[in-house]
Amino acid sequence: MRLLCKIVGAILFASILSPRLAEAQDQVDAVPLLQDYNQQAGWHLYTTDQNEVDRNVQNGWRFAGNAGWVFPRSVAGTTPLYRRYRGSDGDHLYTISKDEADRAIIDYGYVDEGIAGFVATEPVAGTQPFRRFSHPKFGHFYTADVSAATTAVQQAKYVDEGLVGYIWTAPTSKTIGEGKPNPVPTPPTVKTDVGQNTGTDTNTGTGTTGPNWTAIVAGTATLLTAIAAVIAALRGRNKD
Repeated sequence: MRLLCKIVGAILFASILSPRLAEAQDQVDAVPLLQDYNQQAGWHLYTTDQNEVDRNVQNGWRFAGNAGWVFPRSVAGTTPLYRRYRGSDGDHLYTISKDEADRAIIDYGYVDEGIAGFVATEPVAGTQPFRRFSHPKFGHFYTADVSAATTAVQQAKYVDEGLVGYIWTAPTSKTIGEGKPNPVPTPPTVKTDVGQNTGTDTNTGTGTTGPNWTAIVAGTATLLTAIAAVIAALRGRNKD
């Protein structure tokens, strides 16, 4: 009877653990959207890749802080933030419109730099609007900061091109399948009169991060411990 109780207990424990392992795999943490600024050329770059930021700083760029948080992979209510680069003037274009991203390559000389991250398609708790601005000399600028947006328009004479999407203002996480997909907001229209080339391409693209491996490893270890207990119990029975 005691052996049976041990086996049943181990099986029940494993059944409870299995959903937790699945949850750990489906948990996605938002990552910082980092800002780089080239003061000499007036360029702005946004990336989730700290290594790219570090390389740019070594080449004369200045790290301008964290623009907000985005998701490294698709979760409910988000859409890709496409990243494009034009070497002739050093401009980076970010848009949630696949059509605009494709037209930028076909018609305006941009190259594909992948997906910068995934942004919310409508305002949800903890997000702010991420807006796009353009300047005939300095190219595009993006911010969720109202004060920075006001300064860009009133003092630096940027033109407001409208809403890109919504980014989070603090670290957050989501579970795959959580919530319902939201409609994509109307993207701004791409501008092409963005100045002259004064630098080099910083293209490295961005990737996505995988599941929460720390939680998975911890859960797997617990499961293996439960299995080991069953094996030990069976061996004890054989000895008896």
